Amino acid sequence: MSLARPPRFALFLALSGTLPVLAALMALLVRWPGLDGLWLRAVAVYGAVIVSFVAGAHWGLACAAGAAAQRAVVQRHLAWSVVPALAGWAVAAQPLWMAYLGLAVLFPLLLVLDRVAVGAGLAPIWWPAMRLPPTVVIALGYLALGLLLLV
Repeated sequence: MSLARPPRFALFLALSGTLPVLAALMALLVRWPGLDGLWLRAVAVYGAVIVSFVAGAHWGLACAAGAAAQRAVVQRHLAWSVVPALAGWAVAAQPLWMAYLGLAVLFPLLLVLDRVAVGAGLAPIWWPAMRLPPTVVIALGYLALGLLLLV
């Protein structure tokens, strides 16, 4: 395995996380009769959970670095790992179209945190390569959901 390539299973699991958003998008496009506000809200909450999950992974990366990294780097990364989680929950509480569009922005912003983590030696070199494909899919999915609710 190349150092820059993510483990296949990790990439598979990361991509599987896009399924709820893609299912919601398909349901909205075909006007699935069982689709209601509660179901659509659950998809926004799912986004907040995933943002929190990724932010939590960054918390874990910073903690795992421990004494191997500079204390200031670890503390800064710990602090920044909390911000996306809080933003995700604030976004999910908005009207649905706004929540979806907010999530479409938040997911790509997490890629910045990924790059910082790799640059600081906190994350493996393959981390951004694992996160990019699902981020593109989920961000575009939330963007489409938000725009569909506006029209």
